[in-house]
Order: sequence, then C-alpha cells, then structure tokens
Amino acid sequence: MHSESPAAGTLSTTPFHDDVWEDLLNYIEEKRVIPIVGPELLKVQTESGPRLLLEWLAEKLAARLNVDPAPLAKPLTLNDVVCSYLTNHGRREEAYTRLRTIMREAAFSPPLPLRQLAEITDFNLYVSMTFDPLLEQAVNAVRFGGSANTEVIAYAPNRVADLPVERDDLQRPVVYHLLGRLSASPTYVISDEDMLEFVCALQSEHLTPEKLFHALEHNHLLVIGSDFSNWLARLFLRMTKRRRLSDPRDVGEILADSHSLKDVRLVSFLQQVSVRTRMFSGAEEFVAELHRRWMARRRGAPAGAAEPARFLPPAHQLCPRRPARRAEAQVRARRRRHHDLVRHGPAGERRRLRPQDPHQHRALLLLHPGRLRHHAAAPRGLFPPRVELCRGPHARHGRRRRVRPAHLP
Repeated sequence: MHSESPAAGTLSTTPFHDDVWEDLLNYIEEKRVIPIVGPELLKVQTESGPRLLLEWLAEKLAARLNVDPAPLAKPLTLNDVVCSYLTNHGRREEAYTRLRTIMREAAFSPPLPLRQLAEITDFNLYVSMTFDPLLEQAVNAVRFGGSANTEVIAYAPNRVADLPVERDDLQRPVVYHLLGRLSASPTYVISDEDMLEFVCALQSEHLTPEKLFHALEHNHLLVIGSDFSNWLARLFLRMTKRRRLSDPRDVGEILADSHSLKDVRLVSFLQQVSVRTRMFSGAEEFVAELHRRWMARRRGAPAGAAEPARFLPPAHQLCPRRPARRAEAQVRARRRRHHDLVRHGPAGERRRLRPQDPHQHRALLLLHPGRLRHHAAAPRGLFPPRVELCRGPHARHGRRRRVRPAHLP
C-alpha cells in the first residue's frame, strides 16, 4: 500500500483478494489496527427471532413512552421515537432511564460477531459506537471466563474520559464508548441532537480525549457495521485522521457495512480523496472472514508461538494452593543448600568460617585508602588474593601483629 497522491477510481470496491487480507493480518499482528464497532453487529435473539438491537429497543421504548409508532417510518429508530415523544411534551430525561430499564430486563448474550472480534487477541483497544454493554461482555466471556477484567471507558461532553496510558502501554483490553455508555442520565447518544452535541464536543480543543485520538490517527481503522450517514461518515474519517483525507498518510481504513457501497455520492467522494480507504459489503461477513483467516494463521504458527489467551479464568485461579506451597518449599530448600555451600564449602570438605580455637582466627584488618598493596593469600587461605596494609594495622581480635609490605621478604 502506497501513500502517493490519490487519483480518481482508486477506491477499492471489489471483493478483497488474498494479498489485502494478508496485509491486514500483518498489521493486526503488529497491533496497528483498531476496530470501531457499530450497531450492525448487534443482532440479538428476541422473542420474535433475531433482531438488530437498536430496532428492537426503539419498539420497546415507544411502548414504554406511550408513543404511537403507526405514523413513524419503518423500521423504527430511537431518534424517531424520541422526537415524537418530545413533540408531545415529554421529558427528555425519561427516555434514557426507560432504555436502561429495558436493557437490564432483557439480559441479552453477546452476538457471535462480537465474540469473534474478542477472540482476536491482537486487538487491545475496541471503540464502540453504541451504548450497550455487549462488546465488553464478549471480551470478558472469551478472554477472562466471564470475569469483568476488561477496562470500560465512556466519553461524554460533560465528562471527558481518556485512555489511562498510550495505546501501546495498555495492560489489559479496553472498550471505549465514543458515543457514551448506557446510563440513567442523558450522557449517551440516542437521537440526532445527541450525535450533533457529541461530534461538536469531540472536535473541541479542550474536550477531545487526546490519547484516544492520537491512537486513531496513527493506526489503521476497521469501521465495522456503522450506521453513519453520508456526511457523518466523511466527518468521522476526517476527525479521526486530523488532516485532509487527500494528504499522503501511512495508515488507512476499511468500511465494512451494508450501506456504504450503495451510497454513490460517498463512494465518489472517497474515490477522489483517499487511496487508503477500502470498502467491504457486509459487516458480519467481514468479521467472519477476518476471524477465519486469523484463526487459520494462529493454528499454522510455529510450535513455540504463544497461544491466544482464550477462556482463561481469573489470574488468582490459575495456580492451585497446594502446588504453590510445594514450589515455595523447593525455593527455601535451594536457598538453604546455597547458604550451606557458601558457609561450609562442598560436602565432605566442610570447615567453619571461624574455628572454635581463638588462636586460629585470621586477623581482621582495617583498610585505609592510599596504603594498599597486592599480596597473594596463603596456600590454605580461605579467601582469594587479598590487599593488606603497609604499616600500622592491628588485628581486631587475638594478639596484635604487624603486617609486612608485600614486596619485602
């Protein structure tokens, strides 16, 4: 992939060939790819069969707020339900609390595409464009056996939250809700007005999560299953790259969803300005193929390669208590043997460091800088060649004696 100036017709709209997949997998292994997950991947099992989560929530919310869905466009959207409710003088805050109650009562399991993305352990940062908790639940289920070890961060214009460290220094996987997280307060996007406020805030100098946007700017992006309109897609790409899309750059993005390739104006725009943008038709199909190829590469890795951290229990459950005690006893025994060897010498030749007869004690000398000479130790001395004083030293214990200079007989 090159970074020369774009030319018309350079946007790839054809199915990906093996070289493109190979390049993408290489970037993923180098941890240079960030997946951005949209609502098209959130197909959940409901009482009437598989449904997109946001459409199902819109119907349930309309019933809770007593909104008549008949005059509204189909399929229902949360924005249409909220606007109709506000038109009838409803309180805006009630929509958020009702949504939280609906989600808590539903208790959906994470859909397969989210679990497949979670299994790609080279991803350590996921950006969610929805407010639901299904993505972090998928990561916790796949990587930590259900324990809540994934770090979850949510942005809101009135509460700016950034990554704790630079992306390369993350110690555990992070799910960042760029458009807010489910709450009883109006701190997440459910309407077009909410989206407008979030987008304006994210472009503000003082309200931008700097570490996150630095990571988005300098890594390849997989925008999977987004529901962006024409202009919102353009604005989002420009916002994440922080420069003109026609400027030369070393990273690109893949848009994988059900509608972008059908938008003639968006395709035409990207053909004119970006040689680093590729498009794929179908979010679930893209994730399934990416997961299949990544797993095949992992299975074909050398025997010494590390296996993906899948379905592991919490760290404190990995080592049973009894083997840990045996290991500690072995460490203590090794330390004891080492201590005996240093103090008494090898087995069969043990001798005390200080003989019991005080007359056999070696003199302990005080060394003063400036009056040192090298002198070989006695043949049966305990220590290697030593440094002794030229004049005036006295033994610390035993009788006093004078040590002659090393050069004298």
